[in-house]
Amino acid sequence: MRIEVIQEFLVFARHLNFSKAAAELHITQPNLSKHMMELEREVGVELIDRRTHGKNRPVLSEAGKYLAEEMAYIETSYLNTLKRCRAIGRSSVRDVRVQEIWQNNAMVKLYSIAGAYQSSHLESSIRYVRLSERQPVDALMRNDFDMVFDVWCGPYEQRCEQLAERGVRAIALQTEQPYIWYQDGNRHLEGKGKVLLEDLLDIPVVMTRGDTFDYMVVSYAAFCEREGLMPRLRHIQPRDNSPTGMFMSDFHDGVLMTSPAMVQDPRLRSRPDLKYREVADERVAVTFLLAVRADDRGSMEFLDYVRKHK
Repeated sequence: MRIEVIQEFLVFARHLNFSKAAAELHITQPNLSKHMMELEREVGVELIDRRTHGKNRPVLSEAGKYLAEEMAYIETSYLNTLKRCRAIGRSSVRDVRVQEIWQNNAMVKLYSIAGAYQSSHLESSIRYVRLSERQPVDALMRNDFDMVFDVWCGPYEQRCEQLAERGVRAIALQTEQPYIWYQDGNRHLEGKGKVLLEDLLDIPVVMTRGDTFDYMVVSYAAFCEREGLMPRLRHIQPRDNSPTGMFMSDFHDGVLMTSPAMVQDPRLRSRPDLKYREVADERVAVTFLLAVRADDRGSMEFLDYVRKHK
């Protein structure tokens, strides 16, 4: 199936008129009609209902409508691929290295926005990289990343001011309440209704040693330190080096703090003893700040795009 024939079919699908489509394509009407019949033979079904020809304009069959919808995406992808290849050949594509975080609604939102950005900014390539330490802003300042997530518990305006003093610009991409996961029979949660900050301070919050899956816990611990509070933190060794490995570990009367997105993870359904609750206290709402260096013009352009389309 040649891309030229697909493009001809899409032009015809837009006009539903052989003469107008042939004129736009700068080919003869008989040649266009021939190519459409060859396409139908290749697909194996009727794409154009010609029985109305002479009375009304021809129409697409149901299969033709489906093919036109799907091939429109393919044509766009084909053209964008050609443009990007040419840009790579001219060494004019800029790699934007973005810190990727485990299952999170902020990351899902960024994936969507970045996809649209790349479609209209073919000179940029968004590349996602996992962080291997707990301090993403430090990695940003070392130029290991072009864009990172700074996860902040509590009001974030002051944090943006702090980052600005370091030459970093940040925007709030997503704010949400943290969730806690716990095992059935957790004595700290028996008979409790809403879980508030005061309740959370009395419960051991589980975290790993040196891994990067604890961004919610780290932000919570930093919040407590700023407020002069004493959280109860308990380190455990997960069964494997992944967020799910954390959940598959036994944490008894402790709780795991994580994002709402993990609630949707089907792998966790295999633990019938696991339950979850939202921490229903606005004081510990967690904001995912996207941060870039203010002197990085390319990343600043992407950040401005995210701000306008979030």
